[in-house]
Amino acid sequence: MKAKHHQKDDQRKSECNQSNDNTRKAIKRSFFEWSDGMRVIRQGKGEVAMTEGELAKFFGVSWQKVNHKVKLIKQTMCLKYYEIEAGNATSSISKQGDSVESYAPLCPLPIIIALSFHLNSVEAGMFRKYLCQRLQSPAPTFIPIIVDTGVTQGC
Repeated sequence: MKAKHHQKDDQRKSECNQSNDNTRKAIKRSFFEWSDGMRVIRQGKGEVAMTEGELAKFFGVSWQKVNHKVKLIKQTMCLKYYEIEAGNATSSISKQGDSVESYAPLCPLPIIIALSFHLNSVEAGMFRKYLCQRLQSPAPTFIPIIVDTGVTQGC
């Protein structure tokens, strides 16, 4: 049993190493925020991915708690490498002519959803409620509109 578990971990690590080229590219991403009325709003364009700092602020908990829970989720859940890694967010700080670049790993949507079920905060509960409402709401229906110009030729 342990051998299978270690084999799965090794496979996951090798898949992650293969995806490093993809994670170094500039990432267009979306993230969640709270509106004034405590509703979830999506900011940005692209796939949803958030840093641990953004998640701590969004869920109203400490960064340490988010960091611990994200590590726990990555170790214990059966997720594919592409469900775990979403790249890095970069930021530059310039001070007195020197520029320092920092990287923060991004958590993709599957990790964010799992994290909301591991945290016990008002914000996490509201996000879970938002997810359930979105999943249960009916899909928008598409109504085709056919325009008949009524033009007849020859008369």
